[in-house]
Amino acid sequence: MTAIGACAIPSGLLLAGDRVEIHFDLAHTGTASGFTFEVDWAATPILNRSGSTTDALVSGRAEAAVLQSGSQLSSQSWGTVLPFNATVKPSTDAYASGITINFQGMLATAGDTLALANYSVIRVP
Repeated sequence: MTAIGACAIPSGLLLAGDRVEIHFDLAHTGTASGFTFEVDWAATPILNRSGSTTDALVSGRAEAAVLQSGSQLSSQSWGTVLPFNATVKPSTDAYASGITINFQGMLATAGDTLALANYSVIRVP
């Protein structure tokens, strides 16, 4: 996987009871290769999916509910052909020292491009 974007939330900003909303859009150009993408909340993958050669666009939403200890992560994602998928999982990453949200991607073979077209990260106190 190669980093295609990141957002660092500084230490001391997140508190128990906060919610972090993540919205993202990926653009895949070419039809020679499928691809895999991942969104990480610190060391915990929020979601990891693979798109086909015909998936030109992928969108997704993820949320982190900040708890006393760790976070509850949920996600939704879909694409041009990629079917809708939803997940929920726990994270034990220590948010008090800051969290980095990483967007990663990988092509199955060379020749196409995969880019993070847009993203937003919103803290809801």
